[in-house]
Amino acid sequence: PSVSYYYSEPFDAYDSSLPIETRIEYVEELFNKSMSMIDSLAADVRTGGRALMIIDLPEPDASGHTHGPASSYYEDMIKAIDTQIGRLMDYLESSGLWNKTLLFFFTDHSMLQVDPDLRILDSTNHIVGLPLEHEVVGIGTLAYIYLKYPDEIEEAVSYLKEREWVEGIWTRTPVNGTNGTLSDILLNSSLAGDIVISIKKPYYVYTFSSKGAHGGINTGDIPCLLYT
Repeated sequence: PSVSYYYSEPFDAYDSSLPIETRIEYVEELFNKSMSMIDSLAADVRTGGRALMIIDLPEPDASGHTHGPASSYYEDMIKAIDTQIGRLMDYLESSGLWNKTLLFFFTDHSMLQVDPDLRILDSTNHIVGLPLEHEVVGIGTLAYIYLKYPDEIEEAVSYLKEREWVEGIWTRTPVNGTNGTLSDILLNSSLAGDIVISIKKPYYVYTFSSKGAHGGINTGDIPCLLYT
């Protein structure tokens, strides 16, 4: 049997004026509800049963976007989450479950401090000034560019190479003057478009204003921690 509970944030998570105390209260309540769920599983686990529990913490991402990972706001948010993780670990120990527990910590992406005024997208969600028909999927400091006419890829590369905010260029098919192909960065998929560009911070590619952006090629190491 499985049980899930969605406790959504009772506020706009991307409101940059939100007091950090509001976020901290939410995270504390999220852990309270998580420990209540553990209570319902404890008896079975103590007698040899197995259980998988996943706690998703949205606040590192939200506070990272609104204030940036180099901000004191973000640092205080991480400290608050660390406090709650400590509460959870103490609870597992006091309830006799710690020696039956494997605890993993994952993050799905890195975060870089960026300038909210330095988006490389124009008002129509296209690369600023790129004189070719295209669409963009932006994920922070990495952008997937889909050309309407793929045979224009060399012209697109020529334009991008002259932009001060371009850190690296990878293409589906080999093009002179790039950093390589999509295969070289393990993105040889139709979902990755015709061109992938890595963007120098503090520039970034989102449709919204942000002080923190997902890292791309320049922050490829994503930590995973295991406690036994």
